Amino acid sequence: MDAIPEFDNTQADAEGWGIYECDGSSNGPYQICRDDEAAVFASDDAAWRHVIDGATAGSAYHIRAMDYIREHNPAEWCAYGREHKRVLTHKCGAPMLDAEGYLINAAGQRISYDADDEPLRFRQGGGAVRER
Repeated sequence: MDAIPEFDNTQADAEGWGIYECDGSSNGPYQICRDDEAAVFASDDAAWRHVIDGATAGSAYHIRAMDYIREHNPAEWCAYGREHKRVLTHKCGAPMLDAEGYLINAAGQRISYDADDEPLRFRQGGGAVRER
């Protein structure tokens, strides 16, 4: 897997994950993956959860990582939302989505992932819907 030059993986490398180019994947080419050599995370899903935890805690770096995936690989963004909605919905038993389905941080504020700075809402059953 090759690192994506437009995203600075320096901090991600230190944490044991990165955004990599995954040729031939049905979920598109750019994905958040664990760094296999670092072996910090047991799986790519665990690396995703780490990035989500960082974003919901307000880390600008982790929010940028999620923004990058949403903007450059919507297939991966939506696939993660469909397959792992529980991770987006609960963090140690606490809601990560507000009552209307918007991703929120620990302070209960909506996190914006839309290119136009509009909140991104997850549908019942998974997947994301763009607000307009």
